[in-house]
Amino acid sequence: MEQAPTRGLLERFSIYASVATFSAFILNVLYGRFAPALGWNPAHRLDVVPEFLLLFSSAVLFSIAALAAESRDKHAPDQA
Repeated sequence: MEQAPTRGLLERFSIYASVATFSAFILNVLYGRFAPALGWNPAHRLDVVPEFLLLFSSAVLFSIAALAAESRDKHAPDQA
């Protein structure tokens, strides 16, 4: 029984960076929603354009990770 090929550096970096940027986006949205209710200053959240760029970079990095995984699987020897 053969093991699946290991993930490459590009795939690992892309998926970790995608999770990190998406987490930052979610934290920013939650901070903007709950900061006034908790008495915090909501002025410290990101504006619209940086928030969009954060979400866009997360999507691009996830796409790169998916393409790297597909390329890895395509070049792996067939298991019979």
